Amino acid sequence: MLKRNVSVSTQKQALNALAFLFNQVWKKPLDDLGDFIGSKRPRKLPVVLSRDEVRRVFQHLKGTHHLMTGLLYGGGLRLMECVTLRILDVDFDYNQLLIRNAKGFKDRIVPLPERFKEALIYTHVLNTPGISVRSPADMI
Repeated sequence: MLKRNVSVSTQKQALNALAFLFNQVWKKPLDDLGDFIGSKRPRKLPVVLSRDEVRRVFQHLKGTHHLMTGLLYGGGLRLMECVTLRILDVDFDYNQLLIRNAKGFKDRIVPLPERFKEALIYTHVLNTPGISVRSPADMI
C-alpha cells in the first residue's frame, strides 16, 4: 500500500480497516506502522471573479434576478437560502438577514447589502396583494 499512489480517502479507509481488524477481530493492539507517510489532500484555490467581472455580470441582470444575485454575492447566501428567504427573515433596522436551517441545519445571520435594501422592500410590496407600486428593481 505504501508504494502505490492512492487518494487520501482510500488510504484512510484502509487504515481504518486495519485498525478494526486488529482491535475488534484479533483483539490485539495495532503496533507502530513504521515509516508511514500519509497522503495529503491537494489544496485547490477558489475561483474568484474580479470586481470588473462582477460588475459586468450585474449589468446583464434585471429585476428579480438582479436582486437575488445581489443578495447571493453581497450577503454570501447560498442559492436555496436566497430562494427560501422570507420577508420576516429580513431585519431592515440592523441591515441583516436571518438564514434559517442553513448548512448543518443551523441558523446564521448575514449582512443585508445596503445597495439592495430598497429593491427588496419594493419587491415585497409588489408581491403583497392589493398594492400596486413600480419597483426600483425593475429600473436596475
